[in-house]
Amino acid sequence: MDKHYYIVKQHRLIYLALFGLLFALLFFFLRPDASDLPASPAVLAQQPKATVEPTEARTVIRWFIPWDDQRVREVALPLVATFEQQNPTIHIALQNIEKDSEYYRELAIALNQGNSPDLFYPSTLAAYDLALQDLLLPLDDLVAASDLDLAAFDPAVLPLYRNPTGQLHCLPMAIATLALVYNKDLFDAAGVPYPQAPWNWEDLLATAQQLTRAADGEGEDKGAVEVYGIDRFDRYWPLLVWTATGHNVFDDPYAPTQFLLEEKEAITALQWLADLSLVQGVMPPVEDLEDEEDSTDRFLTRQAAMQITDFEHISTYRKAPDLSVDVVELQRFSPRCSR
Repeated sequence: MDKHYYIVKQHRLIYLALFGLLFALLFFFLRPDASDLPASPAVLAQQPKATVEPTEARTVIRWFIPWDDQRVREVALPLVATFEQQNPTIHIALQNIEKDSEYYRELAIALNQGNSPDLFYPSTLAAYDLALQDLLLPLDDLVAASDLDLAAFDPAVLPLYRNPTGQLHCLPMAIATLALVYNKDLFDAAGVPYPQAPWNWEDLLATAQQLTRAADGEGEDKGAVEVYGIDRFDRYWPLLVWTATGHNVFDDPYAPTQFLLEEKEAITALQWLADLSLVQGVMPPVEDLEDEEDSTDRFLTRQAAMQITDFEHISTYRKAPDLSVDVVELQRFSPRCSR
């Protein structure tokens, strides 16, 4: 079968602007039926029934995502249901693998085997790499032929999804804004005022020191930390570099010519982060993570008073029945390294 592109302009495939979905359109076939990637039964079983029963003439579009169950239920499945109701000749075959490492492994296998999904959700850098390999369908002609207004997207974000020749290969669904979330009950119990912006990383350290509490008891438990001031946020270490230096790890993340982490300010910022656990003792030691799959567990279990995280986790925290949480913007950086 000849390979060709398929987009339904009049149906506004996946409602690019309305739903703001980050997706990559790959080369794919118009076919009556499609062999899906290894299915995720828990997700496929939840797919809403189509308004029109599938027929041999129905086009199948495979959508591959790495979302948690809540996001699948609240975003993906309603989106599929709405789209299929308004487009009865199209069926969305949804597959979800929640763990990022497994998701990208399955995606790489599918791409290498020529059995790639039609729509998928890549990270910014992953999307750029795939675009360089000419694996993504440029969207410029499709956007021009539709009523999608690119001016609706953040002008600082949209350029991240263009290849070196300026072609648009993805559309951003959201900006993954980070913030500091804190447990109001633990602040109240320690008599510590809630954090307020503007503040800096030195303020965070001082606050974390007031919130860190040793356990009462006897024997080995005596003196052990019962509540840490802040949970580990190592995966967001570029934050420290950005706020300390005003730039990234490289001079250009897409076409790097200089490695910038050797700058004094960057080294000081990273040492300050390490010292939160190694010297200050306000953040759990890295050894404690060996048996933990998710570094945010301590905040969920009230063993850490603060956490730096993204909007998805904040939503989970707000819905937790035993947590009283609030959010404050991130700090500015002017640390004095402790060693």
